Amino acid sequence: MQLENIKDGLFNMDSLTIIGLTLVVFVTLLLILFWAGFRRRVPGFQPEIQTPNPETVRIPDSLPEPLKAHYQSIFEGSEMPLVRSAVLWGTATFKISNLWMPLRYMTYYRSGEGFLRELEFFWHGKTILKGIDFFLKGIGAVQANGVIRMNESGQHVTESQWISFWAEGVITATAEITNPALRWEVVNQQQVNVYLPPASFKNKEEKECHLEIHFNTKTGRIDSIRTERYRGQLENNRIPWCIKVNRWHRKDEGWIPDYSVKWEDQKKPWCHYKLDGLVRNAPVEKSLKKIEPEHYKKETIQRKAKRQ
Repeated sequence: MQLENIKDGLFNMDSLTIIGLTLVVFVTLLLILFWAGFRRRVPGFQPEIQTPNPETVRIPDSLPEPLKAHYQSIFEGSEMPLVRSAVLWGTATFKISNLWMPLRYMTYYRSGEGFLRELEFFWHGKTILKGIDFFLKGIGAVQANGVIRMNESGQHVTESQWISFWAEGVITATAEITNPALRWEVVNQQQVNVYLPPASFKNKEEKECHLEIHFNTKTGRIDSIRTERYRGQLENNRIPWCIKVNRWHRKDEGWIPDYSVKWEDQKKPWCHYKLDGLVRNAPVEKSLKKIEPEHYKKETIQRKAKRQ
């Protein structure tokens, strides 16, 4: 009788072990399937955009020497495009709630005025989330709808989008650098500061915004842009923020960058952009009219996911 009880106990223990191992394997397979969905290659955009006749101007002698040398390098000569608008597209990865999500994006850019970026997030090759971020008509906002919802607007978000608009415009050579309201300051051969023009939405008492443009000591091209901006509408203070160029690669339009974005109080970037294409002076008016900025004018804070 005692021997039979021992055998029954061993049998029950083996059964529990098998059940436990089965559950562990099942959960592990689910996790692998889940994570594999975010590792699948994102289908990039292949837009059919008619390339306008290039209109070029001589790189202004009035620009700070390091910036002038940068443009001479990426455009391989003494002339650069006269940019009034641009369409940019590519793929990226965003870190949202500690989860790296792949996406593709299309950005419509009007020099000196604003931008609209459309985002599509993917899982196993399927779109699971769509979003936009923009600065238009003096209003900025971020919106994402799908499996994750994140809608944010207000004074701090508007200012943050305005700063991002100028910083990314300088990195991609789509900014209106000849704007007479820009104030340039040469720190040394590796750094130039630019003070942004006054914005209609800003209070006069607020601190003036500027970008620190840093140049690579070997290539002379822009290496990074640093500044301070609000991380969200709830933030009370601007936080150091950086765009870092990972590499420059050559296209018909000149050399264009892939870059990362990070908050300086965090160890790693929260976003990596791979720029696949860029057409300067492409028509953007119809695309920019997809949204009405006035709908985002009042303060809105709705987050189920935190952008890291």
